[in-house]
Amino acid sequence: MEAVRASMAKYDWVLIDSRTGVSDTAGICTVQFPDTLVVCFTLNYQSIDGAAAVASSAAAARAKGGRFVSCRCQRDSMGMRKNCSTR
Repeated sequence: MEAVRASMAKYDWVLIDSRTGVSDTAGICTVQFPDTLVVCFTLNYQSIDGAAAVASSAAAARAKGGRFVSCRCQRDSMGMRKNCSTR
């Protein structure tokens, strides 16, 4: 895993889209890889609660600290992300 992280060091930005939920893969994507964790959510209770749980879990597990960015996303009628805004 450190070799993968080192191979990405030459890039300014690397975006990794992780599945929702708690899993080994999600832990790698939210705890071990990111310098900045962007947590995306839509405006419903399940999404907000899930995003908050992921961010809280990642914050507790990340020894190195790091930055967190929340990103509110909207979905169109087909369920596709069409607009995200950050705070």
